Amino acid sequence: MLSATRRSVIQGAGLLLLAVVSVGCARLRGATAQPPPVGPPGVQAATLRGTVVGPDGQPVPEAQVGVTGPKVGGQTLDGLFGSKCNPAGEFEVVTQYYGPQAACCILARSADGTLMGAAASGEFGTAVQIRLQPSGYIHSSILDPEGSPVAGIGTVVIVRADHVPGPVKGPQTDERGEVLIGPLPAGLPVFVGVAGLGHLVPQDTWGATQQLQPGATYELPTLVLDPDGRSVEGTLEDADGKPLPGAQVACYLPQQPLNVATADEQGHFTLTRLPVQGYDVWLIAGDTTKRLYVMAPVNPDAGDKARLVLRPLTSAFGVLRGPDGQALADVPVRVYPRLQGQRQGAVAYLTWGTKWAPRPELVETGNDGSWEITGLIAGGMYRLTPELAGIRLNADTALFEVDREGRPTDVGLMVMR
Repeated sequence: MLSATRRSVIQGAGLLLLAVVSVGCARLRGATAQPPPVGPPGVQAATLRGTVVGPDGQPVPEAQVGVTGPKVGGQTLDGLFGSKCNPAGEFEVVTQYYGPQAACCILARSADGTLMGAAASGEFGTAVQIRLQPSGYIHSSILDPEGSPVAGIGTVVIVRADHVPGPVKGPQTDERGEVLIGPLPAGLPVFVGVAGLGHLVPQDTWGATQQLQPGATYELPTLVLDPDGRSVEGTLEDADGKPLPGAQVACYLPQQPLNVATADEQGHFTLTRLPVQGYDVWLIAGDTTKRLYVMAPVNPDAGDKARLVLRPLTSAFGVLRGPDGQALADVPVRVYPRLQGQRQGAVAYLTWGTKWAPRPELVETGNDGSWEITGLIAGGMYRLTPELAGIRLNADTALFEVDREGRPTDVGLMVMR
């Protein structure tokens, strides 16, 4: 039986697993291409055409066709196949993409799902051929640290094809914690991981890239996931030591909040479902009424209560120079929430965020290359990003931490390369 906490994590937080099979970026239409809806600025439309053939090389009438990519998100695998081939096995699909041209991946399958294939779009307007072969499958199971099955875990499917993949919803784990993902096209690299709640996985046993064989089921190692995670207790106070009832605290690694707690009348909070060992834990707290904020690392295993002192938004300043030491004047610069930390035991650049404080606005450097940006959270880690073509800041050099007591932070000299 699952505990109430585990049921809450599974049902309320919507755990997502990532069975990665890299695909492209498209909005499906019928056999005749239709103009896609008007998208944001920079979005372009293109028509993908081709033919689907069977293992014998003959056209497959009524074969189902779909395209997926970074913008798909909540689509299901079955829901992707919204277009069909004509009696000659030909198809036409309208896609949307950003930039000069995005490499999209087109999926095709027989009506009964026993045959499947995929192809990269190549140059838009150039017809492609997709050859179907027996479908492949992925099977695995998810257990908690005590070895009990974790049911109801949603999966995300991505087929990898030399471009940015797009997640697609797959099946859920059953009462035994098992999941069978497919049908999937064989012959393409497949990566399986955890999306959204990877912080609850002590060791990613699904991390290696695999390649499915036609008609075969690939058996992945069991994945251990701790639905309860770790927890921390503490207080939220202002600079005078007064409690801040109603202030909120969250862990925002990755970008979305893993959990949010509200301080009681004494400023006390308990935050659960924090990352397991192998992850750095940073908390962000905010009192939007008093406009007080702070960001700070904590160690849930230390056993000590965390004391977070919230302060007004503050600023950081520094000087920007070019490779030859010249001052870079009138250069637009931004800062983004970014830090370097441990993720599953390895060093990674992590993005954090919070809805409580607005993102700092863009500024320009002065004649001497100096800059100053306001609206920063005390203790927050940021990356300085100058908008100057041809040269850039080293990733480590660009990172800085704001003074935790809310004083203006002198970042010093940064040299672009």
